[in-house]
Amino acid sequence: MFSYYKRYLFPSSNKLFTTLKARLFHTTTLIQKSHPREIKRRNIAKKISKLQQENSKRSNVITGIPTPFTNSLLRPSQIYTSANSTSSPSTLSLSENKQYRNFFLDGKDEEFLFKIAPDIIIENSTTEPEKELGRVQILKNLTGLHNASSKGILLHNIQLAIKEFARKEGDTGSAEVQAAVWTAKILNLYEHIKNNHKDKHNYRALRYMVHKRQRILKYLKTQSLERYFTCLKKLGLDQKSIEGEIVI
Repeated sequence: MFSYYKRYLFPSSNKLFTTLKARLFHTTTLIQKSHPREIKRRNIAKKISKLQQENSKRSNVITGIPTPFTNSLLRPSQIYTSANSTSSPSTLSLSENKQYRNFFLDGKDEEFLFKIAPDIIIENSTTEPEKELGRVQILKNLTGLHNASSKGILLHNIQLAIKEFARKEGDTGSAEVQAAVWTAKILNLYEHIKNNHKDKHNYRALRYMVHKRQRILKYLKTQSLERYFTCLKKLGLDQKSIEGEIVI
């Protein structure tokens, strides 16, 4: 065919024919296909970046987001730091200046032990007031939560969880209370693990607690959606982190 064009259309211009032939067959470049391994590598990178973006938006499955309830729970480091602080009481914050009591002592117990009883003893005996006030200070130190172990602080947090989530007086077994109690235990153990990274035994216990709380909240969802979402909001937990797969 090209010999026909060359002979009749371009009899005296072989150079022009060669140029036309080059334009007809060599104007488009060949598209190089990517290697299957390269395509697979790019797809994996896209999936990883997408998962990272989703995980960055999702709250922590262990601690969740801070809420008034989780902020009210005491941390051992908070109690011990406030007790060992050398600053004056005027320079301490409210949380550090407040004296927390062990053995589940409430305001009425404190008033009786540290005010009413010492006044009665001073009035009915010949004991010097300074000595009695010294005994009161010793009793305050003995009943202070800063002298308790981490287990004593955890028991204090459990009582706070029961008071906050109890549906009625004496309620200690509802799903909301159980989820709140497990949350208090999780936060207490999580702080310990942050300071002791090689504690593999407690790390396994932390995974068990998180999955235990997940099962309780899933059961609560089957009972009442309103109670379920209210409990999640108070605990600062994300719905996706509870209903999906938990990876710690």
